[in-house]
Amino acid sequence: REGRPVCNINDIFFVSREELCEDLESGDDRKTVVFRIHLAAEALERTCKAVCLGDLFGIDVMERHLKIFIRGDENSPIMMGQLQGCCIPHETRWEISWAPRGDPGKKSVGGYLLQYNTCLQITLTKAEGYQKPWSKIIDENVHALARDAAPTVEQLSQQAIREPSPDRTNWTPEQHAKENKGKADNCFKKHDWRDAAVYYTRAIQHTPTDDKLYSNRSACYIKLKKFEKALDDANKCISLNQSWPK
Repeated sequence: REGRPVCNINDIFFVSREELCEDLESGDDRKTVVFRIHLAAEALERTCKAVCLGDLFGIDVMERHLKIFIRGDENSPIMMGQLQGCCIPHETRWEISWAPRGDPGKKSVGGYLLQYNTCLQITLTKAEGYQKPWSKIIDENVHALARDAAPTVEQLSQQAIREPSPDRTNWTPEQHAKENKGKADNCFKKHDWRDAAVYYTRAIQHTPTDDKLYSNRSACYIKLKKFEKALDDANKCISLNQSWPK
């Protein structure tokens, strides 16, 4: 089903994904898949003064395809792509929740310092025959994620607008990092700072000692005016590479 009622087809623009969305997480167990989108507190507070939170987001789900977007900015979705297995669309659930974001580089007395963020959490129910851990949750459509370029989820399922995905079964962490860095670099060139930061984060998850990735993500955070995060990445980069020139 469409992520918004037909009667509200001309949704009003309130906020862009670049302003509202800080980070993306995904995970699964045997029966469900969960996507968690961390929301920027100031942008969320400002937006909720103009629109009800329950009317802000749209989610279009088909058996193998997913599109998550902000109403009024549907052509620039938060996430869009092909799932690695089948789900049951009508059992999709969403909620606004609090979730921790830990920074291994910062420690409190009791361990890691955790920051709690407001999140949009989407839970998909896996279809029969796909109730097992998936090696990858979703193949995001990079073309669709370009600003104002996304098709509908129906068009995505009908048209082969992306290149066939490579077989990543035996990929090394370095190969996964290289793929995500390439996506990040492309986004950076298009001034899509938020998406670039997301892809650099994914690359870092595979190769956490690559100083260049922290340097590049720091540059993204500067563009996004997230100066504290930019400084954290710069310090991390220096700790990994004392001769870092930037």
